[in-house]
Amino acid sequence: MIHFKKMIFAAAVTACPFLLAMPYQARASCSPDPYLGGICWMAADYCPTEYMIADGRTLPSDEFELLSILLGNTYGSAPEGQFRIPDLRGRSVTGSSDHSPLSVRQGEARGSNTITLSQDQIPRHGHEIDPKKFHLSGTVAASTYGSAYSDSPINHYPGIASKPALQAYSDQSPNTRMKEDMVTGDLTGFEGVTEKTGSGTPINILSPRIALTTCIAFKGIFPER
Repeated sequence: MIHFKKMIFAAAVTACPFLLAMPYQARASCSPDPYLGGICWMAADYCPTEYMIADGRTLPSDEFELLSILLGNTYGSAPEGQFRIPDLRGRSVTGSSDHSPLSVRQGEARGSNTITLSQDQIPRHGHEIDPKKFHLSGTVAASTYGSAYSDSPINHYPGIASKPALQAYSDQSPNTRMKEDMVTGDLTGFEGVTEKTGSGTPINILSPRIALTTCIAFKGIFPER
């Protein structure tokens, strides 16, 4: 029995440090004893006591003196005697850095919900024109005004042949058409530019997400460096 009590005592002593540390390991759950300026999340649509929604509002420095000292003008300019808290509405959070190629300074807001690609951003590509997909058709203009009087096609239209020389060309204005399949051709070597299309509609680049209430502690323990 004594040995069993010693085992219970030893287990309790071992667990004590972990039990004492638990409230400080779940800061994202809006602890009742937060660090000043700490950020946490709530599934409810409001923030607990000693917290306010991180909505970018301005606060009077004399009323929130310690928080003003902690934040300064990091999260945007404000009228004299005031300061601004972070605005996390509709935004995700990233770690700040001044050293990486994609560095983001503390308090800097970046990004957009949509993006419109410019011509320079579209991958290099071409639109082929296949001559086989085009059908070339046309008509031959001819003249029926009187009898033809020339045997040369140069600068003449087909006309009614005159006898006995069978001169088949005329310089009179054409007034009729010949059969459609009399003229044939192909588009080999055809080149050109296709018609422009597209409307430039912005592309939604939002990743899947769910919205919670973001809170900032305006009271609490001042975080020592």
